[in-house]
Amino acid sequence: MHKVILVDDEKNVLHAVKRELSFLTKADQSAFQISLDIFDSPVEALTYAKTHPIDLVISDYRMPEMNGVDFLRNLNLIQPLTASIILSGQADMQAILRAINEVGISRFVTKPWNDVELITHVLEVLADITIKRENKNLADEMRKLLAGFETAGDISPVHAENIILDSSNLPVEKQQNT
Repeated sequence: MHKVILVDDEKNVLHAVKRELSFLTKADQSAFQISLDIFDSPVEALTYAKTHPIDLVISDYRMPEMNGVDFLRNLNLIQPLTASIILSGQADMQAILRAINEVGISRFVTKPWNDVELITHVLEVLADITIKRENKNLADEMRKLLAGFETAGDISPVHAENIILDSSNLPVEKQQNT
């Protein structure tokens, strides 16, 4: 399950986006199932982020307490791997470039948004998060596996590329073709 938060000072926008994404909160056993929380204050969202892991944040660009780029910059200090989408009714090029260059947003969506495009962007970002998680888990498993061989003296790192896992998840060295 992915943890998603929405941050916008306009409650009607929060409720509209929540309504659009509500089907993902009910997507049991899906790679796209989400848990969704909403915040009408970026300061409250940052406080929440200090104690709760977040996979994706969808934030307004223009908010009274702080703009979306400043909010995401602060969020990145707390949770640097959180993906982000910015919503804005003020789609000026400087704002888009600043969001991309300074905080590495995943997507920029203009208000009013097209429902299908918003959902598509969210699903694309969630798919990317899932792939990154799986890659990290596989890399961690491989590092553990290789560390086990190296400490046992069974294999040198030079021969690590010849290791495969069979169906019983036991390490087996590939046979060299002669």
